[in-house]
Amino acid sequence: MRRALSHFPLRIQIGSLVALAVLVMSLCAIVIWMARSASDRLEARKDQESAVAEQAVLLDAALLDARRQERDFREHRDGKYVVRHGEAITQTGAALDAMAGLLPPGDGRRDQIEAVRRGVVSYDASFHKMVDLETRVGLTDNDGLIGTVHSAAHEVEVSLRGQDDLRLAVILLNMRRHEKDFFTHHASEFIERLVASVHDFEQTAPYTAFSAQAQQQSLERVAAYRQDFLAASEAVMASVAAVNAMSDTYTSIAPILRDLVLSARLRMSAAGSAADRVHALTGWVMAATLLFGLFVVAALGSLVARSIYRPLAAMSETMESLARGRLNVTIPGIERHDEVSRMGQALVVFRTAMEDAERARAAMEEDRRRSEHEKVASLETAAYVDSLTGLSNRRHFDQTMEAEIERAVGQGHPLSLLMVDLDYFKRVNDTFGHGGGDAVLRHVAKLLREEARRRDVAARYGGEEFAIILPATGRSLTRLVAERLRATVEEARIELGDGRVANMTISIGLATLQEHDEAMTLAERADAALYRAKQNGRNRVEEW
Repeated sequence: MRRALSHFPLRIQIGSLVALAVLVMSLCAIVIWMARSASDRLEARKDQESAVAEQAVLLDAALLDARRQERDFREHRDGKYVVRHGEAITQTGAALDAMAGLLPPGDGRRDQIEAVRRGVVSYDASFHKMVDLETRVGLTDNDGLIGTVHSAAHEVEVSLRGQDDLRLAVILLNMRRHEKDFFTHHASEFIERLVASVHDFEQTAPYTAFSAQAQQQSLERVAAYRQDFLAASEAVMASVAAVNAMSDTYTSIAPILRDLVLSARLRMSAAGSAADRVHALTGWVMAATLLFGLFVVAALGSLVARSIYRPLAAMSETMESLARGRLNVTIPGIERHDEVSRMGQALVVFRTAMEDAERARAAMEEDRRRSEHEKVASLETAAYVDSLTGLSNRRHFDQTMEAEIERAVGQGHPLSLLMVDLDYFKRVNDTFGHGGGDAVLRHVAKLLREEARRRDVAARYGGEEFAIILPATGRSLTRLVAERLRATVEEARIELGDGRVANMTISIGLATLQEHDEAMTLAERADAALYRAKQNGRNRVEEW
């Protein structure tokens, strides 16, 4: 530079220095003026961002207050919390309007404010829906659907009073326990358990010692209790869904609120720092410019680094959670429009695939359990049913006989036993073959089922001999039943196929439970009466 200037005259060199000084002074003056203008703008911006941050804090506080009033309402069921919740929502609207008024047109945070506003509207709608549902369910245990359920349960309990049947009382206790568990935990599995208990009640009631009227009354009240409980459970689950929707909505707008507060504070801090630096470094024009440039680069680099690092860290935690099988995680960064957003979308697809796989596995497991249950039910049926006649087999008869004697003795009820034998059955086999004999046995078994009452137990005792247990039946009524059964068999025409018809008669021995009787002694006396009927000419009823 020096060698180049040496080729010019001094005045030119001095003029050049003056011109350079003027230029430098002009540049300094311009920079000072620009710094002062920038300082004023930065102060105004700092005040603006301070006001925005203050409104964002007020908005966050109002939303937190709304959540607190929401929780207080769900805990205390008092209408005053609904009013307070409305006041908090009004405060959020005022804070949002104030923030929107502070931001200039085109500011990207206006979109965030509108997103928060939509979220607040959705949250408020879910809250009022939850309030309506909770009011319908019942703010106390004595009103609304819960009160109806309790009243229905009380009616069932009243219908069982005076009826000495422990099985129905135990089933009712199970139903009440499932009802309490549902209203405590709000889990659908308790709905299924209660419905299953109602089914058990309906299946058990006909086999109790209740009168027909008492049975019908208890079944009708259990059905009403089930219907009222299902209505209440549906409303409770809808309320839970509304609460979850509120939580989801608040969860979606909370990051936007934090971003608004953080952004305003960062902008306010940046504006204040820039203004301070401009004030302190105005006399040092070039140094101030360089330092400000470095600050801008550093600030911008920090913002970019923070903008990328945080979602990537959250994405890493989400991927780790998915790898451990926790599918209820929130995928971060989906609202962005860059590579981070595409990563989030890919994780959503991956999580959906994992959920589909888990549902498929659960469905397969359910199919396996159902198949095993059907196999067990089939084996149980085969263990207690005679394959030829469809009646109870000897094993089931013996077990039932013991149980009915124990029940009759315990309740002081009568009990009778019929031993039935086909007359001249050997002739049927000799005439029509064993196929014809099997047809006769099946037909007679069908008549026994039709003539027996619902609580009677008909069984194939062995060969062509049958037995019928008649609970709560005395000697006179048992004889009427036996005579009617004998006449029905005598009048029946048994189709054997190919136009062949057989007519059969039966002999019946009758015995009624006596003091100190056991299953074996009662069966022996009924069998002895049957033997007497055979000796006295068959096709008759004899009583021991």
